[in-house]
Amino acid sequence: MNLIDDESNIIDSKLGNFDWVRLFSKITNTKIGDDVFIGFSNLIQNSVIGNNVQIASRSVIGFANENYAVIEDCVWIGAQAIIDPGITVHEGAVIGARTHVTKDVAPFTVVKGSSEYTHERKVTGLKKPNFRKFLLYHLQLKERNMYIKADANGNYISDRINSSYYEYLTGIS
Repeated sequence: MNLIDDESNIIDSKLGNFDWVRLFSKITNTKIGDDVFIGFSNLIQNSVIGNNVQIASRSVIGFANENYAVIEDCVWIGAQAIIDPGITVHEGAVIGARTHVTKDVAPFTVVKGSSEYTHERKVTGLKKPNFRKFLLYHLQLKERNMYIKADANGNYISDRINSSYYEYLTGIS
């Protein structure tokens, strides 16, 4: 059971279970594990993505070449991050927003900054991303025709969720 938003494009790719791909994302020649959240307007090509991965909006992972990017389990990727082809982001790593990743990332490491400057540090006690309750909630909305959809002007409208309900659904505070 997956939720693929309208206007997303998935080509020659395999999704796991309980994956959620948001509006305007394009995924090509990629294998995706279970419980993966892919935010708005992402471009993911020639990649392998593990389980319990969260990818924020407007990120680019891999390119249209033979070198696969590998994102292991329980990785968080910030908005507008770029992960070059041939890179492995190991388990539990966190990639900061607008970070350009040009070399492999060690397990349970936080990386932030441009390719010229990165700050790395080990993290402990990292929670596993879990959006399954949130996904199931939105699948129910879609079944009731209450899910995100374009209005007459082409603007996409969704329901509003307050922070306490989001925390209940995701387990993330």
